[in-house]
Amino acid sequence: MQLASISARHMEIFAAMMTSNGMAEAAARLAISVAAVSKTIAAIEREAGIKLFTKVGGRLQPTAEAERVFPAIQRALNQLADARNELCRHSVQSPRRIVIAAGGAALTYLVPEALRRMLEEFPDTQAEVNSNRTATILSMVANHEIDVGVTTPPVRDIDARILQLCEARDISNVALVAVMHKDHELATRRLIRPADLEGVPVITLSAQSPTTQLVQATFHQAHVPMRIAVAAGNSLTACCLAERGLGVALINPETLSEQIFPLLRTVPFRPRIPLRTCVYLPKFQAESPLVARFVTHLLHVAARSK
Repeated sequence: MQLASISARHMEIFAAMMTSNGMAEAAARLAISVAAVSKTIAAIEREAGIKLFTKVGGRLQPTAEAERVFPAIQRALNQLADARNELCRHSVQSPRRIVIAAGGAALTYLVPEALRRMLEEFPDTQAEVNSNRTATILSMVANHEIDVGVTTPPVRDIDARILQLCEARDISNVALVAVMHKDHELATRRLIRPADLEGVPVITLSAQSPTTQLVQATFHQAHVPMRIAVAAGNSLTACCLAERGLGVALINPETLSEQIFPLLRTVPFRPRIPLRTCVYLPKFQAESPLVARFVTHLLHVAARSK
């Protein structure tokens, strides 16, 4: 193989390796075998005359040479994706399509409402909406598996290379609230503080949730132990549990809807815990008109929900 004949597929496999935790993950994402990934990387290394990956502590890590060439390869792949998108956009046979991944409170109201408005504007659009955790959504954005991600900011365990391939924009910044059944003994409070919840069953999100980590830090600073009754998978589940009287849920207020939870009472929580929601787009990729309109609708919905 001549160096000039290295194909886009070779570069795609290399890029997948750069944003994955090993060959097995890269192979799974590309729907090919581990052997195919290994063979491709070895071929690129042989023809280019550089070492791209080396084992460190039993795991493959990119070399300095790989880090150096990766931005140029990513730009080339982005340009190829742009060309393909442009061809699709001008094809009569290709309908408009947008793939969205959402996590956290955005999945309950912000994303559905923004999507509803966009579909009214472009009724022939095909939309796909997935839900996932923040780390997975960022990886999907970085690898062009989705058009746009809407979720909370990353807190930890996010590869710096992934973040470098994502463009982030804030769409909302709200404060955490306490939510409980309207007949709960704390429902008449004007504010709720950690001391008010000492001994009270609390509904949190999972231990890995950025919101839960902020809440735990706040209780720790106040020297108040948390009595966690239930760890919910998401804010919507936490609201359902609170409405059934299982405890006080500490959540992002953007989850709430009076039509869905008429029996819940919302009380501001202090000290204030700010909660951001961001939209993530692939960096170095031209934003399509459809994605731009969806982001605009997101901003309008977030502004009106305050």
